[in-house]
Amino acid sequence: MRLRLRVPRGRGVRAKIELDFPRRFLAPGVLGDDDDDDASTAATPAVRISHAIPANLALVDPRPRVAWWDELNQTWTEDGVSDVDVDVVDADTRRLSFSTIVLERFALVQSRVAMFPYRSWHVRPAPMGSNAGASDSSRNVIVSVETNCPALAQTPVELEVGDGWARLANADDLPAPTFVALREMRDVRLPPKALLAELSRRGVHLTPEDRDARYLAVGAGSNEGSNEDGSNEDG
Repeated sequence: MRLRLRVPRGRGVRAKIELDFPRRFLAPGVLGDDDDDDASTAATPAVRISHAIPANLALVDPRPRVAWWDELNQTWTEDGVSDVDVDVVDADTRRLSFSTIVLERFALVQSRVAMFPYRSWHVRPAPMGSNAGASDSSRNVIVSVETNCPALAQTPVELEVGDGWARLANADDLPAPTFVALREMRDVRLPPKALLAELSRRGVHLTPEDRDARYLAVGAGSNEGSNEDGSNEDG
């Protein structure tokens, strides 16, 4: 029997691997040659894959998912992927495991609306000397956002904003183990837009877009001292 595998190799290019197996070494149900009578109905065996999760990624979605890139339809799909598990080995090591009947480019995907809708947000002056190295912390402010993410519970995400920069002010206070990935950002100052982009890259998406509204049941919520037009946006 000949087993054919397609393996991605770069953008839109696949390599085909053909392996010959004596039929006596194959488990019942494995697809055979095209001229086999039961080839069209036989079950495709799943492969179990395990991979370390990057230490700088926060898993905010309570149900992590694995998807693969469908080149034909230009979209991510979970078809053929099942039994997704995350094992916490220790404080610094997590492993993702899943079963698949396709061999493609995989990604761990999370909901882009896991943080929304915001429960509340407000702005207050930053404590004096709150950010080492800041020339005048008396003019800095703390933007405190209470999200809808179960992993955060009642803990807000707080950003200190200065003159042309922002930082994650309460990185050490965010719940472990989910948000340990953000602790190395405690003293990182970036332009506000760049900081929000970096948080999004690490799994904490705080900037909604209009297209996200259809995924949310948004009602009359609480905005402490805020203007709804000032709120900003990822599935």
